[in-house]
Amino acid sequence: MNATLLFRDLELDAGILWSKVLEIIARQYPLKFFFAGNMLCCVAYGELQPMQGTRPVKFKVGENMVEHGLTYTQKENLKIKIVGRAIVDIDGIPKEVRAECGKTPDDAIREYRLIHLSTPEEVKAAVRKIYDNTVINKMSGTMTAFGEPFVQKGDVVHLFEENKAYNDKKFLVTAVKYTFNEKGYRQIITLGNEYNE
Repeated sequence: MNATLLFRDLELDAGILWSKVLEIIARQYPLKFFFAGNMLCCVAYGELQPMQGTRPVKFKVGENMVEHGLTYTQKENLKIKIVGRAIVDIDGIPKEVRAECGKTPDDAIREYRLIHLSTPEEVKAAVRKIYDNTVINKMSGTMTAFGEPFVQKGDVVHLFEENKAYNDKKFLVTAVKYTFNEKGYRQIITLGNEYNE
């Protein structure tokens, strides 16, 4: 599929290298560039979502989970500020509008260039949506489980561990490595964002 993108709010110096242009664009938009043969390709990306019709796979420490090195981070402890900028027409004059959400030091700022927005209110709403989708409960690290029940990337794991903040919560599977050795068939499962239906 071919698409045309208009980066009307992207300011570039004359004589800048194309590689630098692509680097600037990739920093500000959810795009990745690569070469396939002699063709430059671009892919838009987003967060991994559960596969349609996924049913949560239950794992309980001491039953079907061998071990884990999981760390649960609640959204209240995430220190991220989202800043969005967009060019909107105000009284027929294109002006840059800036909106932000979250209160943290400058080293935790994530900036976004927003396109196809018409009013400052739309810019604020878009930044709020990005913030709400970014600042969520997350699990990092891996857990090792037996080969059954079988899990694959995109599944949802329902975790049970007594006296833990993540007990009876669901998380998205971001990667799985399968091993078979003298201890038997194992799955090393990497978990990501908390999943809410």
